[in-house]
Order: sequence, then structure tokens, then C-alpha cells
Amino acid sequence: MADTKPTYEELEARLVEAEKIIEAIRAEEVDAVIGKDKIYLIRLKEMEKAVHESQEEARERSAEIEAIYNSAPVGLCFLGPDLRYIRVNQRLADINGIPVTDHIGKTVHEIVPQLAARAEEIYQHICQSGKPVFNAEFKWASASEPHLNRHWNEHWSPIKNVNGDLVGINVAVHDITERKEAEDMLQKAQERLEEKVAERTTRLDLLTEQLRELTMQLMVTERNERQRIAGILHDELQQFLVGAKIRLESLYQSLNSEDEQGKLDKSIQLIVESLKMSRSLTEELAPKAMEHESLGKIFEWVCDFMGKMHNLKVELVLDDEIEIRNGDIRLFLGQSVRELLFNVVKHSGVDAARIRLSRDKKGLLQIAVSDQGKGFDPSLIHETQPLGTHFGLFSMQQRLSFLEGSMKVETTQDKGTTCTLTLPLEGIEPPEVAEESTPPGNPSETIRAHKGSRIHVLVVDDHEVIREAFIALLEKEPDIKVLGHAEDGTQAIEMALRLIPDVVLMDINMQETDGIEATRAIHSALPEVQIIGLSIDDSKATVERMYASGACGFVGKDCGSADVLAAIREHGLRHKRRNAPSQSLPLM
Repeated sequence: MADTKPTYEELEARLVEAEKIIEAIRAEEVDAVIGKDKIYLIRLKEMEKAVHESQEEARERSAEIEAIYNSAPVGLCFLGPDLRYIRVNQRLADINGIPVTDHIGKTVHEIVPQLAARAEEIYQHICQSGKPVFNAEFKWASASEPHLNRHWNEHWSPIKNVNGDLVGINVAVHDITERKEAEDMLQKAQERLEEKVAERTTRLDLLTEQLRELTMQLMVTERNERQRIAGILHDELQQFLVGAKIRLESLYQSLNSEDEQGKLDKSIQLIVESLKMSRSLTEELAPKAMEHESLGKIFEWVCDFMGKMHNLKVELVLDDEIEIRNGDIRLFLGQSVRELLFNVVKHSGVDAARIRLSRDKKGLLQIAVSDQGKGFDPSLIHETQPLGTHFGLFSMQQRLSFLEGSMKVETTQDKGTTCTLTLPLEGIEPPEVAEESTPPGNPSETIRAHKGSRIHVLVVDDHEVIREAFIALLEKEPDIKVLGHAEDGTQAIEMALRLIPDVVLMDINMQETDGIEATRAIHSALPEVQIIGLSIDDSKATVERMYASGACGFVGKDCGSADVLAAIREHGLRHKRRNAPSQSLPLM
């Protein structure tokens, strides 16, 4: 096709465009003109300016990102697939104590070799699961400060390309050393608090134990004083009264005057009444019925006594036949029931009451004294009573609590009152107490008054420091009581036969008689006593020899105190359960 000639208008337009190009070139706005079919203007200055502005903006954004990255409160880094550092922020460099530039291109093993194994483990997990790992904790000590432990918490997030291949890992590192130290301080403070609480609890237990013992001593003192006064009344006053009566009766026969005989007869009657009163007071102070081990017999006497002395009709209901060998406890229960019946006489407004003796579902002794009288305000139980008065309900409650018992009062206005005394039968039954001169070779007659609900331990070791350490450990435990300690096997045998502990903590290697021989002797004489071997040497041969001698357990001296306490409690409680049916324990 032949080229067509441009029209005038087209030529004029081209001329105008050419003039513009020439003007742009003159103004240095255009560097070149390129075109085949068409003319193009390349505005290089504008493009350079735009590129420059774009680069400046990119640099500013990069600087902002870098500033944010480096000012982050946590350590940040980007690891390649070979666990080499590609990028690291300043915080992580500070944590590691190594400049940022010294990280780049190096592996985790080269920078923090203490964490390399753990890092490799996490990396393998991410490769297999493809999932991030959060809250991975690291603990290590730096070479410059080996005495200080550092704690880190790290988040590992995998970075994948469009094909799903792992190309790197973003890691965020939190230095939680201060938090861990604070937690440790808090834990130590908690432990110290628990120690204080344990100390005070132990002190309270000790005070309770002392109160319990004082209660028993008070009961014994009351019994002895009652018996002393009753003895004086019976052995002295009554004898004097009988002697005076006999002399007066002899004089009466010699008198001839009826008037004089009448006067003398009145004197004789006064002596007779005094004798009756003295005998009644003697019986009240130290009733012969209290010698019965049967509570039923004792309460029969109480019912008869209240009928004779106060015209109170008392019904006795015996659901169980219960015998108590502890005379002090029998006296306390008899006195308590009599006091409750006195309250019926004084306050109820009725002339009848009821005593019911039984065991509850747990086997506890229960004594219920009830009436159908006026009732009273239970808050009056806790009113302070004047010194020297009879011990009332509050005092009775206190004494029962020290004997591990309780009292429950149920009262309703005009509908009567029921007071129920509850007491554990075990713990109030002491074995027979022998004289101190009882030979140690006869354990059945050994003093056992110390036995109670706690586990009683004899500590045997020839090292004083170790003995004292074990004793200090055991004395902090409220359920364990150290009966004594021995420094050799011979002394251990003698003390075991005399004290009869629940558990013997027996050292094996001792001078003269060693722990093996002492264990054999004690086990032969007292097979029920639990013996736990104690030694640094925990070889199989040593342990087997100890078991063959009669030991029930073995603990190494280097084991934790919790293991020692656990062994003592395990075997001590086993001993108590084994001996519970045939041997009841006295009150502590």
C-alpha cells in the first residue's frame, strides 16, 4: 500500500509536538526521543526524582522497621534451616552478651552451646509437625556467671515458601530470669511461712499435749486427794467416832438417872449420825463401785446414790457392756454423769432422768443423760463459774476435749435436755503399769504409759551429729514422738525392751554390737516392733542381711528426709493396726 501524504492539519500537529520536544530538550526536561512509528518523550529527571523519593521512603520505612525490631522488649531472631542466625535484634544480642554482627552467619551451637541440644530438639519437632512451638523453657548458666541460672521462654514459628517448604524460623526470646527468681523467692517465703505455721502448730500440739497430760494429772490428783480424804475419814475420824460412841454407850449403862441417860442418848445419836454422814461422804469421795471395770456397775451405783440422796429416779439403759480398766477415766465418767444428774435435780424441775450407755457406728463410747424438764439456754454453758464450785458443763467439755472426746447438749424450753458424752475407747485403756524395777528382759511388764496415738520411735546411731539430726527432724512431726536414742547396739536392745517403741531406726555399722545383731535380738524378743535399717552402705548384700535379721525396711542415710518419714509412718501405722485389736492404748 502506498504511503498517503499527511494532511495539513496533521503536519501542523506534528510541528507543534516537535516544538514541544525541542522546548523540553532546551529546558533539559527530556534526555532523548525514541520512536519508530511514534515519538516518545522520556522524562529521565522526573523518573530519577520519583525513584529517589521511592528509595528514600523505603529507607525510612526500613529504618522504622529496624528501630522497632531492635527496640522490641523481647529478643528476636530469624534462623535459617541450618539454625544459623540470619537476623538478630539488639535485645537478643544483649541477652546473649554478644554483638549483633557477631551472630550473623553463626549457628546456635556457636553462640549459645548450652542450648544447642534443646534447640535441635525443637527444630526437629517443627520439621516433623510443621507446627510452631510455644513456651519452650530454657535454663542455663553463662560462662561468665556460672553461679547464676538464666531462664528463657521461647516461641518458635516456622516460615514457609509458596511450596510449603521450610525456609526459616522466627524465634522470640523472653528473658524470664527475674520472674523465676521472684517465683523462687516467693516459694522460699511460702516455705518459711509453712515452717512457721508448722512450728506454731507443733507448739500448739505440744501445748495441747501438755494440757492433756495436765488434765490427766489433775484427774489423778483429784482421785488421790479424794482417796486421801476418804482414808482420813475412814481410818481416823470414823475410828474416833466409833471409839467415842463405845465409851458413851459404856457410860450410858452406868447411869441411873433417866434424865442423864436421855441427855447421853442424844449425844450417842449425834455420833451415830456423824458416822453415817462420814460413811456417806467417804462413799461419795471414793466410791467402791468405781473399782468395777464395768461402766454398767458404776452407773448402777450412781442411780442408787441419786435415789437415796436426792430422791431422783434414774432409769439405766445398757445397749452395750463396756469395761474400762483406767481407774482415772472411770472416776471422771462417774463424776461427770453424777454432775449431770445433779443439774437435773437443781434445774429441771422433774424427779426422773435417764442414762443410756452405748457405742456409736464408729465404735465410740456414748453416754447420754436426759430428762423431760424445763431445759435451759445453751449459751450459759460458757459462763465463767466462781472458783471452788463444782466443775460444770463447760469444764466437762474442756476435759473431754483434752481426752479427745466431746459433749453435745440438746435442750428445748419446757421439753427437756439431753447431754451426750462421746469418748474414744481406744486411747483410754492403758496396759498394766509395772514397777520401775521391772527387768528389761520381760517386755510384757514394761512401762507402757507413754504409748498413744502417735508413732513412737527409737533412734539408734553411733554418730551424735546424725542422731541429733534425725531427732530434730522427727520432733517437728506432730504424729511422731521420739522415745529415746541409743549410740550402740547393746544400748539399743536395752532401751527397746524397756520402752517398746513402734519403730526402731537402726544404724547398721556400729562398734561392739552392730545393727544386724541388735536387730536380730530385738526382733526375737519383740517381733511386733518395726525395725528400719539405716546405713550409708545400701548394697544388696547389706540390705539382705538386715532383712534376714528381722528388719521390715531399709533407708539410706543419703536419702531425703521425706523418705525416712514415709518409711516410719508406713511401718509405724502398720504396727499400730496390727496391735490395735489386742492392745488398746492409754490417753496421751
